[in-house]
Amino acid sequence: MIIAGGGTGGHLFPGIAVAREIQRRDSASSTLFVGAEQGIEARIVPKEGFELQTLPVGGIKGVGAVRQVRNLAGIAASVFKARRILREFKPDAVIGVGGYASFPMLTAAILSSYPRVIMEQNAIPGLANRVLGRWVDFAAVTDTRTQSYFGNRAVVTGNPVRPEFKSIPPKHHVAPYTVLIFGGSQGAQSINRAVMDALAGLRDWKEKLRFVHQTGERQLDEVKNAYARKGFQADVRTFFNNFHEQYAAADLIVSRSGATTVAEIKAAGRAAI
Repeated sequence: MIIAGGGTGGHLFPGIAVAREIQRRDSASSTLFVGAEQGIEARIVPKEGFELQTLPVGGIKGVGAVRQVRNLAGIAASVFKARRILREFKPDAVIGVGGYASFPMLTAAILSSYPRVIMEQNAIPGLANRVLGRWVDFAAVTDTRTQSYFGNRAVVTGNPVRPEFKSIPPKHHVAPYTVLIFGGSQGAQSINRAVMDALAGLRDWKEKLRFVHQTGERQLDEVKNAYARKGFQADVRTFFNNFHEQYAAADLIVSRSGATTVAEIKAAGRAAI
């Protein structure tokens, strides 16, 4: 099996959940991940024990004209490389989980007549999945409202969640209470700013709260310094690899409401804002 895509945890982690389930059902199976050269998959997939190949692909929205042209050329080059990967790996199917690498890999699978599946986590699919949806054999969606975009190829499966989130035990709330904060795998400046602004109003709770905060790359030092200045206990990092352990320790989660995040919070049974 080839699982293509990533770039963010919201795309990548459902793919990892599927890969693990395939492995559980058939220990002789082989799964190859195909991602973007700059995506988070480069540091996560090998740690999960799966092989990863990358494509020279990037986004074309929200970038300058020069980079847009370069990334368009990268898409074409990525389709050629993806076809070579197909010839070498010979998968039974290609699963696109969203993200930059998903488009060229699924396009190559269409051109080479390999069975292909789209996993769509969002209620409203992005442009790439809406275009490719006409040419896939199966679309796994999380919401009945999404079925109309894929016609009779759509099946409501829910959003795959890694099993360690489903086995998190109930939390016994004892001070200091742990607040887990994150804005997706890349952080969210709006959440970081809101939390920093809120610290002054929480000074009476200083001894009763512990913060675990995933900031993303840009605001790490700023957020760390904000907690230190106010005297709060905080573990602040750009990214946590053992995220299910952070969920298990949390009394409250503050996060963006991405589809994968919501599915994980529900599976873990944690209170969230």
